[in-house]
Amino acid sequence: SDRRPVEHWTGLLLLFALVLFRIAGFLAFATFLGSRNIPAVAKLVFAVCLSALVFPGLMRGGARAPDTLGDFVAFAAIETVVGIVFGFLSSLLFTGIQLGGQIIGNKMGFSMANSVDPFTEAEVTLVEEFKFFLAVFLFLVLGGHFLMVRGLCATYDAVPLGGARLDAALWQELSAQFGMLFLAALQAAAPVAGAMFLVTLGMGFVSRAVPQVNIMMISFPVQITVGLVLIVVFLPVLAYVVARSVDRLDAGMATVTRLLIP
Repeated sequence: SDRRPVEHWTGLLLLFALVLFRIAGFLAFATFLGSRNIPAVAKLVFAVCLSALVFPGLMRGGARAPDTLGDFVAFAAIETVVGIVFGFLSSLLFTGIQLGGQIIGNKMGFSMANSVDPFTEAEVTLVEEFKFFLAVFLFLVLGGHFLMVRGLCATYDAVPLGGARLDAALWQELSAQFGMLFLAALQAAAPVAGAMFLVTLGMGFVSRAVPQVNIMMISFPVQITVGLVLIVVFLPVLAYVVARSVDRLDAGMATVTRLLIP
């Protein structure tokens, strides 16, 4: 009889750890929630608090702890993969926007004027950094972060701990989501990148027509000025893409959740 309370609390701790593994995997791959600039202690506290909010619902649903250490390790690995899947899904939009900003920045001649992205600690162009932070701002204003957390928490009601189905259909859906969100983000950069290509092409014609002109001295200020004007003009396109991507992310997370149900 003395062992029953110990076994009960051990089971509860194992269940809580499994809940935490799914959330930790999500935070490790989510774009701004998993930033290295956010202290590890803060992320751990957030993960523990979110797990504590989810845990009572699992207990009411009759969740059971794994019986052996081997089962626990296998369940922990599955839960981590589930969290990584949702973290990866939420990061696709920002990865595409950063790539589009990099293309625009290179066309404007900013390839040598790089800064360090505080989220990824990688060197990025100024335009890439500007579009990324603007996309994050719009994403937060539209409530995308609440959508991400809500979608993750909803998986606990649909997908039992350690029972997620990780088959080919899931990876096909992730590939499709990757294509849609990534393409949408690149489309936001397409008008400016296309216009900058035409400016470069025009500079080439000027260089051919008037060889005496130092085209290198003229092209840089022209490209920067035209690029900045076009970025401002096409900001509504970026806002539209982010808004549409938030809706697609909501639908994508729901679809992935259905595919994970055993």
